[in-house]
Amino acid sequence: MIKNFFALLAIFLLSFSVTFAAENSVVDDAKVLTPSQLKILSEKIQQVETKHKVRIAVNFSQSIGNQNPDTTANHYLKKYYGDAQNGGIILLVVMDTRSWNIALDAKLNQRIFSYSDVAYLNDGFMDKLHNDNFAGAADVYVDNVDKLLTYYAEHGTPYDRTEEFNP
Repeated sequence: MIKNFFALLAIFLLSFSVTFAAENSVVDDAKVLTPSQLKILSEKIQQVETKHKVRIAVNFSQSIGNQNPDTTANHYLKKYYGDAQNGGIILLVVMDTRSWNIALDAKLNQRIFSYSDVAYLNDGFMDKLHNDNFAGAADVYVDNVDKLLTYYAEHGTPYDRTEEFNP
């Protein structure tokens, strides 16, 4: 009974901290960013969000318990970041399991829909993530989202890296 109480309390506190921070596009419960990095990243995200009418989120969590990162990222996306005209996307990085996930909603999926597009989001940020350069990883992730959405705006179709080489 006491164990269940503490489990519910932990879920409530995690939910409260995410709810409280969901007004911002950057949640750093793991405290891996400096205040300066947090400010710069938040401003950059806001510019890209305004430019493309999307929501972009970055969430550094210390732990999500025994939850699946894919399920958790999709839950956060739907609950907190699914209100933009052209959709939303979230990068969730979980420190205690060294796992991460990118989730995007159906609206944004029309602009970034192929596996190669989502793989493109990983380009450049994986090395930084593996070297614990969390601000750099998030920065590259936001740049890549911006590039993919800019490509869509200019061409009317999602970027597809498989078309770069067509014999």
